[in-house]
Amino acid sequence: MSDEDNDSGDGTSLHVRRFGHGTQDSRSSCRKGHEVNLFLFADSVLCINKNIKPLRIDRNIPNKIKEMISAGKIKVDICGICMDYRGITTDMIVDGAKPSGLPELAQLLVTSDRFINLMA
Repeated sequence: MSDEDNDSGDGTSLHVRRFGHGTQDSRSSCRKGHEVNLFLFADSVLCINKNIKPLRIDRNIPNKIKEMISAGKIKVDICGICMDYRGITTDMIVDGAKPSGLPELAQLLVTSDRFINLMA
């Protein structure tokens, strides 16, 4: 995949756009009464960085996630190794999200009715 394929023309990468769609799906699921658990890994850990300054306000994914966490609608776990690899520290993540690892992901897989992977 070329850089042109990864770019939407507004400076938003393919990964961020996909995760943006994932947050929309999460919000829809919450409105329908479903319990939503997010496990962020690989590049998706960049979307939990509260220090990101989005080009457009509608792309403020960390803020959208924070609002859902604050409302008690979702639980967010973040791959700690992925955070380390990408230079994300615990003071950079939105309140309510927590670093975790493969044991938490395995538990989610075992206990979830549905599992949706947003990786490219």
